[in-house]
Amino acid sequence: MSNWVRKKYGLYIAGRDKVGAIVDHTPPVLEVITEDFVSGGMDMPIPMDMGMNPISTSWTMGEDTDTLRLFGLIPGKKVTVFVRGLLMDDESGDTKEVIEEYRGILTKIDRGTYSPNSSAPYTYEMKLSYYRYEVNGEDIHEIDPKNMIRKIDGVDQLAAARKALGK
Repeated sequence: MSNWVRKKYGLYIAGRDKVGAIVDHTPPVLEVITEDFVSGGMDMPIPMDMGMNPISTSWTMGEDTDTLRLFGLIPGKKVTVFVRGLLMDDESGDTKEVIEEYRGILTKIDRGTYSPNSSAPYTYEMKLSYYRYEVNGEDIHEIDPKNMIRKIDGVDQLAAARKALGK
């Protein structure tokens, strides 16, 4: 069992510090699309990588006019969001710095339910055109569909495909 716990994290939207405003954050779900392949001599199908499903992220925080202004920006104007965090090993006390970088379009704002004398947290959803997950300065994941890049632990899964297409 991993003893690494996310102790702290903060949100930065379009260069603005929102560390004290964030309530929660849902990182992207990474999922490879597979298709089963079976040939004449095989006893069972095996999965073939057919690309990835689209990715998105969301976070909850209070009403924030800076963020509300970024909703549905025109094409060519992607929003950049960073989530920075601290992982700590609860046994040794060792720490790791985590940085998640998102680029995409703010596609959904759920204003929740208003009631008197209560904070009304908003949920913001962003569909991504770029994603990077870094731990202690080392890229673990980098997903850049437009440039045909899918790096996992520094290995570019799409390098041969890019080369074959002359990119």
